[in-house]
Amino acid sequence: MSSTFAYKASAMRVALVALLPAFAACSDAPTAARTAQGAADVQASAALRDCVRCENPIVFDAGSTPADPVKHIYTVMPDGSELTQLTSGKWEDRAPSWSSNYKRIVFLSDRHGGMLNVYSMNSKGQGVTRLTNSAGLPEYSPVLSPDGTKIVWARQYINGEVGILLMNSDGSNEVAFVMPGTNLHPTFSPDGKKILFSSNLHSTSGNYYDRDIYVMNIDGSGRTRLTWNSVYDENPVWTPDGKKIVFESERSGQPGIYKMDPNGSNVELVQLAPAGAYIGYVSVNAASSKMVYYSDEAGQQWRISSLNGGASTPVPLPTRLGSLGSASWSFSR
Repeated sequence: MSSTFAYKASAMRVALVALLPAFAACSDAPTAARTAQGAADVQASAALRDCVRCENPIVFDAGSTPADPVKHIYTVMPDGSELTQLTSGKWEDRAPSWSSNYKRIVFLSDRHGGMLNVYSMNSKGQGVTRLTNSAGLPEYSPVLSPDGTKIVWARQYINGEVGILLMNSDGSNEVAFVMPGTNLHPTFSPDGKKILFSSNLHSTSGNYYDRDIYVMNIDGSGRTRLTWNSVYDENPVWTPDGKKIVFESERSGQPGIYKMDPNGSNVELVQLAPAGAYIGYVSVNAASSKMVYYSDEAGQQWRISSLNGGASTPVPLPTRLGSLGSASWSFSR
């Protein structure tokens, strides 16, 4: 055995021993990480983050200063630790969303010199790949399917309407769903068979804020309206366990976050914004027990609370970051 190999083996034994308390508290860590197979590639942070009862990092976009309109993409743990900047430069990078295994991120960027288009990269900000070329048409909120094979997103057309599109995760086989109105915030069901989105397609006035939540099959069939309000219901996400849909609404006269059953029944208030404040842009953690959301009630913050409501806590971020955009705590954004 060479001295180099012996040193690496010794270091690996130390790393594995250090992981034992974490695995004792988090017994559903991947089998591959608990066996000898691939032991040389085990990293403590990756092993912990793959465990659904341990918290995963949040990916979000923000300006490098509170006044900076140019956004870059960061990851951070919910307690504010391990803040990492993934993108940089003079271009806009925003609306990031995790893959279900936390290995890839899809996002929007204008780094090619045009409108925002869809890109992907790995969890360290490497391997950036452009996936769409919309010929000057702006795009919005890309999300990966739970199995990582599809991406759903929205594109604004020349007539001002915004449509929902689907493609393979490598950018091939682009399909547009034909429907009127402004259709935004698409995301997948946990089984990948349905697409959830918000739309004003029912509105007789065309008012952007007359929005409700819809769901359709992944081929565009079976479109069903889930909410019925004259105020907005938008930014819907499915909880990863498939039991609830979480969304924002002004049905109480001020912005709030609500949850409901997947068929639109049993609507419950989770968090209500203080008077004069806004909360929204929800993402749910992998364990379907908590949510992270944007709030301006005490300056721009990401706040975390239980999906059953109650007290919320801010994600501690340095004051140099500002102009917060959107965040993803799981594929469900």
